[in-house]
Amino acid sequence: MGATPDSAKVHANLGITYYANGELDKAAKELKKALKVNPGYAEARSALGNIHMDNGDLDDALFQYKEAVRANRNYADAHNNLGNAYWALGWREQAISKYKDAIALNPNFDIAYVNLGSAYKEEGMLDEAVEELTRAEKLNPYMPEVHYYLAGAYYDKKMLEEAVSEYKKSINLYGPKGPTNRIAMANGQMALAYYEAGEYGMSVSRFKKVLEIEPGMALMFKRKGADAPKDVQPAATLEGMISKEKELAESYSSLGERGKALEQWRNMIAHCLDMSVMPGARFEGGMLEEARSSFEELFQTDRAGREAQGVYLRIGQAYLRRGNFEKAQIELERALEVNPVLLEARLEMVKALIGTKDLVVAAEEARKAELLYPGNEDAKVLLGGIYLKMDMFGDARVKYNEALALSPRSVNALNNLGVAYVGQGRLDDGITQYLAAIEIDPRLSRTHMNLGRAYYRKGMLDAAGVEFDKALDMNPGLAGTYEGKAMIAESEGKWEEAIGYYERSLGLLGEDKYLQKAEIYDHLASSYSKKFMTEQAISELLSALEMRLSAIKGYDAQGLDYYGSDLYEEAFRCWGRSVNLGPVLAKRYDRLGVYYSRAGRYDEAALVYRNAAGMYPQNKSKALMHYRIADIMVEDGMLGSAIVEYEKAIELDPRLARAYTGLGVVYDKKGQLEKAVAKHKKALEVDPNLAVANKNLGMSYHKQGLGREARKEFAIYNNRHKRSRDR
Repeated sequence: MGATPDSAKVHANLGITYYANGELDKAAKELKKALKVNPGYAEARSALGNIHMDNGDLDDALFQYKEAVRANRNYADAHNNLGNAYWALGWREQAISKYKDAIALNPNFDIAYVNLGSAYKEEGMLDEAVEELTRAEKLNPYMPEVHYYLAGAYYDKKMLEEAVSEYKKSINLYGPKGPTNRIAMANGQMALAYYEAGEYGMSVSRFKKVLEIEPGMALMFKRKGADAPKDVQPAATLEGMISKEKELAESYSSLGERGKALEQWRNMIAHCLDMSVMPGARFEGGMLEEARSSFEELFQTDRAGREAQGVYLRIGQAYLRRGNFEKAQIELERALEVNPVLLEARLEMVKALIGTKDLVVAAEEARKAELLYPGNEDAKVLLGGIYLKMDMFGDARVKYNEALALSPRSVNALNNLGVAYVGQGRLDDGITQYLAAIEIDPRLSRTHMNLGRAYYRKGMLDAAGVEFDKALDMNPGLAGTYEGKAMIAESEGKWEEAIGYYERSLGLLGEDKYLQKAEIYDHLASSYSKKFMTEQAISELLSALEMRLSAIKGYDAQGLDYYGSDLYEEAFRCWGRSVNLGPVLAKRYDRLGVYYSRAGRYDEAALVYRNAAGMYPQNKSKALMHYRIADIMVEDGMLGSAIVEYEKAIELDPRLARAYTGLGVVYDKKGQLEKAVAKHKKALEVDPNLAVANKNLGMSYHKQGLGREARKEFAIYNNRHKRSRDR
């Protein structure tokens, strides 16, 4: 058959179908065949332009769209697509003009209204943007892009409530299979809107959604127009001040005005330290060393200053020993105002800040101590400890190795380096460091405990037990040691002994040790479950959940504090920890559901399974929770609700064979035997080895009076059931 206009249409339609299926190479091949037959085929030109756009070939796309418009000036799609190409090239006026042409040709062209509205939004023409996007919404209220761009326009207009509402609509319309980057962006923008509206809890919740969906996008969502902290000055300004202060200090010294010189050196040191922790600031360490040396020489003659620093330091240390970290900070700040190079006060300040969990500022203070005294190992060990608390194990290792280069026999550095290695899963390296520390000082109870935990993780239970006993002999107040002995007893099936050790460990942990307590409650629940003490297991698991929920609240609040101070990386790190607790909580709810079911408390079981379904990130796990809820509904005779839950399970995991046969049982109970048979067969199609499906299918055949078919299924079930018992 020769080339004809009809064959051009066939090739074009086939190409457009391939394009819709994402098969771009095949699509381009067919569209080119269509254009070879009919070079003036506008639809084929425009479709080929779309392929070039998807591939990032803007010049080729522009050519095809222009040719499409030239071939058919009344083809609205080509004008709209040409507008998209212009916009991608940065030709905004031309793009807006083409979107308008498309609408003029087709007043019901919803996509063109969306494109025009979003273009107006980017140009800052917010009223016009809302007007065009509202028209698009009237034409197609079910298009998620309409609501997404409308939300953005409302947000820029500071209509925060309306912005949130539209972002929610867009997320719902995109659905669970929508583009993750767009859904993450909508959640992030919604979080900003909530934050600006003062609804901080909702804001945190949406930021955490971003971390769940697209963690790499999180740092995009920073407060707009946030004021810089008032006590932080631009690096260039500080640099100028430092130079002037140095000149003044030297001038006063030459004139013999020691008091004024001392004050200028003091100011210079403070500004040098401020600049040292500013991101991107250029800092010369030699300048600080010169200032410190000059200040210390003059300060020796300042009797009043030396007495004052000593008083403030002692009071600060007393508050620190009592755990009153806020008052300790006040006194230590006074000591540092008098003498900014007083190393002891600065190190104590780091400890006070760690006590208040202000880890970012604590790290800054530790870095200042490092700059002032590069040869001091304590500053490096403290900074390493802060990094450990922030789960920055690699950075911690760097600091501990620097400390060991200064003092190879530093047992603190060796122990903590071991902790950093173990945190990275490098158990053998961690054990090596612990043993090195113990060789220097065998009386290190905490190091023996850490070594025992590392041995336990390697499955070396006897060696672990020896280390835990040594640690307890030296320090009976180490909670982690009792936990370690409990884990060994649990692994040996000594449930009573394990429970006793776990309870002693709990009694030694502070109120704020939420995650450590949660772990112990988990173990207690498991031990009670093994002893068939289900109610006690439920009680312990509820306590574990309560502890983890408290930890989540703590991380959320700390992240919010950081976010409000424009410390975005720290904020999202806190919220990331909170997000990571979600799957852990889901597993605990899942286990609690099993315990409730075992105790016959089916309403509570269904509730916690539903909680687990909401928290599990994987669809297979979610599906299993809905399946279990459905089983409970069947037991309660709530057949309609059971069908809904089984169908949810199947939607989430089409390979969950048990859900199909469960659905079949419900239809069987409702007397809908043909449907029941179909579902049981589907279960066996998905999993031919699911014996219970053979049994259920046999029951449905029996009720239909199909004796031979029923006997066949029962025989298969009995044979499989017998084989599983024999194994």
